[in-house]
Amino acid sequence: MITRKPTLSPRQEQIMSLMSRGKTDKAIAAELGISPHTVNNHIRRVYQRLRVNCRVQAVLSWRKL
Repeated sequence: MITRKPTLSPRQEQIMSLMSRGKTDKAIAAELGISPHTVNNHIRRVYQRLRVNCRVQAVLSWRKL
């Protein structure tokens, strides 16, 4: 069985970059000019794509991509 690496959208990559620097959803939203709710939606989708359940797992998995 061939396993493909998950890919993230450019916006999800931006959010992961900021998240990896310890930024909160609110700080990420302010920096990107979007709502915290939208940031949360992006993060939830990243969790699904990376098959993780928390920020730490997401950042560690993202760094391995």
